[in-house]
Amino acid sequence: MESRTYIMVFRRRVALILGFTVLYFALEIPAAVYRPFWNDELFTYYIAHAPSIRSVVQAVATGADQHPCRST
Repeated sequence: MESRTYIMVFRRRVALILGFTVLYFALEIPAAVYRPFWNDELFTYYIAHAPSIRSVVQAVATGADQHPCRST
């Protein structure tokens, strides 16, 4: 037999997920305004605004990407 709490949560699952999502963004967006970008985010921003694909390839080839390749 299922508990009343489980049934209540199951019936309102979409509303609960939506509520938590709205609450998360309501709290996170104001905090993000005052938080500076990290290095990898700045590199991504500048590479994404490169004038051509050739510029992107050159930037990545010369070490602009901060994450090493994954070798397995």
